[in-house]
Amino acid sequence: MLTRSLLRALAAPLLVSLAGAQSARETLLGTWDGTCEPPGIVGGDPFSLRIEAVEGEAVRGTLVLAEGPTPCAGTFAPAEGTLILDSLEAEPLRVELRLADGVLAGQGRKGPWEWGFRVTRASVEVLARDHAPRVVDLARAERPEDFALVGLPEALGLRLDDLMQAFVAAHQPVGLSVACVVGGELVDVRSSGWEDFFAGVPASAATRYRWASISKPLTATAAARLLAAGKLDLDRDVRALVPEYPAQVVDGAPAVVTARDILRHQSGIVHYEGARRTWRAYEEPHPFERLVHGLDLFRESPLAFAPHTRESYSTHAWTLLGLVLERAAEKPYAEIVRELVLGPAGMAETEPDHPSRSIPHRSAGYEADAEGRLVEIFGDDVSWKLPGGGWISTVGDLARFGAALCGSALLDEERKALFWSAQALADGTPTGMGLGFALDDLAGERVVQHSGGQRKAATFLMVLPERGLAVAVMSNTARLPVGDLAGAVLRLLRQAQR
Repeated sequence: MLTRSLLRALAAPLLVSLAGAQSARETLLGTWDGTCEPPGIVGGDPFSLRIEAVEGEAVRGTLVLAEGPTPCAGTFAPAEGTLILDSLEAEPLRVELRLADGVLAGQGRKGPWEWGFRVTRASVEVLARDHAPRVVDLARAERPEDFALVGLPEALGLRLDDLMQAFVAAHQPVGLSVACVVGGELVDVRSSGWEDFFAGVPASAATRYRWASISKPLTATAAARLLAAGKLDLDRDVRALVPEYPAQVVDGAPAVVTARDILRHQSGIVHYEGARRTWRAYEEPHPFERLVHGLDLFRESPLAFAPHTRESYSTHAWTLLGLVLERAAEKPYAEIVRELVLGPAGMAETEPDHPSRSIPHRSAGYEADAEGRLVEIFGDDVSWKLPGGGWISTVGDLARFGAALCGSALLDEERKALFWSAQALADGTPTGMGLGFALDDLAGERVVQHSGGQRKAATFLMVLPERGLAVAVMSNTARLPVGDLAGAVLRLLRQAQR
């Protein structure tokens, strides 16, 4: 016969388990609000986690992202404070969060892609949430136009208007600006649409658009000028100046990454896919305005291949290159660019797109969603990738950069020959890329160019240096083929010169 004391002893683990389950239920059940950081994005999008049921350690709920709600299920281990959830999709997003000080924070993975999540309790109830962005209805307002500098002959200007109007009709950008350089001088700036649609602010010559990846030729130009001054060695191991970047091994052999490898997109450093982020807390309110913190976005990622054996685009690599320039010149990267590029080119309206700064006429951003609707894009922090995608300016200043590349204000002939020459892999396979510049030709004449695409931006700069022609196209609507418009305008200007 069992004694009462023995019964109590046998029941104790069950009581503890029931108490733990009840505690987990009280701890988790309800709605949590916060942010998520999608792959390659810093500065979170709105995100909610609805925990709808807790049964023992089993948890069911909903992940609420901007694109809509996604059911999920998983487990919670109260002792460790660990919540693991899998979205109920064909390719699930696995989210692993840890509860500490009332905050659920951690990472998520879907295939090679990585997210960051951070939420706090909003309500013990399970509340409805919708983070869908606002939808843009371009038909509701008459499209404004702005002509800040009209220096093209009238007939040529009218043909330029026709090109812009055809592009607007075909692709529906919210805001669009085009600037033309003729004879090495900025002569024409015109805009269509809105800098900020919902605030009713028209796009104009004053609108500041993100450069996105056109930041790379800006950095390459600074590197070329440091090279000319004898302050930069393109073939030195980057770790000699940036030891914070870990030593690399590929297939069991040490691998050396150089500035030249980064400039020609042959470093082996991963782009956003497969990047492993070092998730940690920072004391500064805007930590990524210190470029060294940008290494945390990829420093733990192994090289995808041995340097100089393949070509693969990587914005992360350019963060590392920016640090190399900082250490070589012994001054902050942004200061180097101002001194060596912006100043000589007369680019007074170009600056880092830092969230800590109030930038006049900073454009809002837009994109087409999965259903084809034009929607407003949530803002993000591009400070971490300033050398490869973090600058902002007017379209006129982007064109001034193109104008300066036509002459010798930025690059002498020796540096042009080096940075504007097509590169090759170690086995001799040509890539068609220069050092930080994309190369093309127009009717047999050399074209130096680069595109840019990220949240809030679609940009293109095309330069026909021997003719002193350049075209800058900037839009606040992502994923538009603005290179097509830039090419059409450049052909128009070249034809007018003949």
